[in-house]
Amino acid sequence: MMKLSSAALCLLLLTTPSIFSAASTGSSSSDVLGEDSVEADNHPLLAKFENWIAQHEKKYDTHEDFLERFAIWLENDAYINTHNNRIPIPSWTLGHNHFSDLTNDEYQRYNFLGEYSPSTPQPYTSVTATARRLRQGGSGGLPESGE
Repeated sequence: MMKLSSAALCLLLLTTPSIFSAASTGSSSSDVLGEDSVEADNHPLLAKFENWIAQHEKKYDTHEDFLERFAIWLENDAYINTHNNRIPIPSWTLGHNHFSDLTNDEYQRYNFLGEYSPSTPQPYTSVTATARRLRQGGSGGLPESGE
């Protein structure tokens, strides 16, 4: 089942009054965004999300997947707007790109970042040991000149 962060759920609840009324009756976030209570169809940012989908040629297999990606996109949109509207004005701005429907964890996994980055290669011990022996005045296993 779909998991939403509290920020995404709050954004949905604050921007769509009918979702707010469904949530205030004790419904869970998955019930609120489920196919049966389809108030996401009236969300004020839905058209912007659909334009983004067309621009980036995104396809979602199910309505549930669409709703999950929409919620993630809303959370990223809120993050973008929060950053871009800071005071003092930031020296750089954020915007949407083809990764805007991914969570931070999914983005890191996709790009092998953070905990998903490959392990750092181990240094070449034989080269390091040879260099150490050469600095100490030994041949380090290198052939003597003339051999």
